[in-house]
Amino acid sequence: MITKLGFRNIFRNKRRSIITCLIMGLGLAALIFADAFLRGLNENMITSVTSSFIGDGQLHRKNFLKTRESEKTVENSEQTLSELKRNPLIKLAVPRTIASGMISSPTDVLPIALYGITPDEEKISSIKDTVTLGNYLSSSVPDQIMIGEKLAKFLGSTVGDKVVITTAQAKTGVLSQEMFRIVGIFKMKNKEMDSSMAFINIAKAQELMGIQNDFHEIVFKFESKQSIINPPQYFLNSFSQGDNEALSWKKLVPAIDAGIQLTSYSLYIGSFILFAIIALSTMNTLFMSLYERMYEFGIMKAIGTRPSFIIKLIVIEAAALAFVSSIFGTLVGGGITLITKMTGINHLTDVEYLGTTIKTAIRPLPSTHQYIIYPLAIFIFAIISSIYPALSAGRINPSKSMRRD
Repeated sequence: MITKLGFRNIFRNKRRSIITCLIMGLGLAALIFADAFLRGLNENMITSVTSSFIGDGQLHRKNFLKTRESEKTVENSEQTLSELKRNPLIKLAVPRTIASGMISSPTDVLPIALYGITPDEEKISSIKDTVTLGNYLSSSVPDQIMIGEKLAKFLGSTVGDKVVITTAQAKTGVLSQEMFRIVGIFKMKNKEMDSSMAFINIAKAQELMGIQNDFHEIVFKFESKQSIINPPQYFLNSFSQGDNEALSWKKLVPAIDAGIQLTSYSLYIGSFILFAIIALSTMNTLFMSLYERMYEFGIMKAIGTRPSFIIKLIVIEAAALAFVSSIFGTLVGGGITLITKMTGINHLTDVEYLGTTIKTAIRPLPSTHQYIIYPLAIFIFAIISSIYPALSAGRINPSKSMRRD
């Protein structure tokens, strides 16, 4: 009976109850969508980073990324690469060489980062898809080179033109020079990469640097999505033996990982503020209802109704408001999330954020916890906020409340 009374009482003042339910429900809907959007944004950023160039992780000789010394090749290069390829967690692993050098054209001379890649195996990144002019590298033609769009403009060169690469050989420091023909121009939508990077065949790069069959970097891709989002530390530790060091994308691009954590904290802060507003709104509604029903509660106390009954009644009314609001908010939030997941949010495409470029539409990711934890939190906050009004109603003095009316 008390539950039936509680649900019936929320409709005694329909306008106020509807406004309160709208506040709570729309707040819940906003929270569900915000959570799904941030999850989609985070996954989009991770995908943009790992699919563009750096992969899900990399293996180098220790301190190579700091010094970029040509002689610091991966320890036991071929054996380590073979072990990585055989590991069940790994989907793909490819070697690269990296060297600092100079590129010269008839009009200019500029410093570059020269990467040696295996064109047929470089499926781990989107280098091939970024070619905007000309063609991708061919494994059978050793004197081909690909350069960034901005670098091509600085050099005043285009596809078919010849450029000269100068780099130092490992250990000896003797300068090596070789002429290459530009076969393709790429655009990775990253200022630094488009203006200072070039790609050649790995065999030619090894010859230029005098490192035989060794290489400086192994880029790998995990088999499962879960391993990409949270790279297994035991795997990284197992390949960080001797003088080698395996690093996940979180260590290679710490700004992205920090940005993802920051979005989580911002969601927590926003949730707390939203729940506080909901609690105050619920408390205000209950106090207004209590004030209007002072005479009613006075009569109930006068005929012997226990204070505990009145307290339970107020709490149930708050629970009824939260229940209706949760259903409304879940339906609205779920609907918006589902629609935007299908259509995608394209307004942030090509926007550079934390050093990476958002390349595809953001699609909010629904999760079970959004439809369980958040409505439950609304319910709990509503009940907690009803305790004070309920206790006030339980302490009503019958004679004063009836005289006031």
